[in-house]
Amino acid sequence: MADAIRARWATEWLKPFRATLYQMDPLLREEKKAGSRAKYWAQLERSRLKTANYKRTHPELASLHQTRRNRRIAVAADGTLTPDVIAALKQRTVHCAYCDSAMFPADKVTDHMIPLSRGGEHSVRNLVICCRLCNGRKASLSYEEWIERIDPEHRAKAVALYEQRYQMPLEAIA
Repeated sequence: MADAIRARWATEWLKPFRATLYQMDPLLREEKKAGSRAKYWAQLERSRLKTANYKRTHPELASLHQTRRNRRIAVAADGTLTPDVIAALKQRTVHCAYCDSAMFPADKVTDHMIPLSRGGEHSVRNLVICCRLCNGRKASLSYEEWIERIDPEHRAKAVALYEQRYQMPLEAIA
């Protein structure tokens, strides 16, 4: 009983310091991220159905989104990325760039490491071939935010990929 009271008191007392603790304590941070990953996987199918239903009931918004995306591609393109180049990249790629899982041809999608919506370029340097799950999870997150959410065993590979492509450490992203 006393332990339960102490634990409740400690929880209440620490509430104002949670953000600071999260920043300073890597174990707490990793525990929270693991909880977020577990929650994501538990709700994945429900989230997919909800998104598909929304797109089906709001086709005008889906069209508007695609128009904006096409405009961003036109502005951010450097000419190195053509449909033939993308097809060749997809044909050569066997494993997801982020989670390293084997992919069937239908599962291969393109992802901009730095999203177009965040000023990324539409170029070979900024494009990776990944699985649908990773692409959906990353969405429009910045690369730093995405690295924080990747399973720990795959982080080093994703960081190395960025550093190889951009010839600078990941911390240099502003």
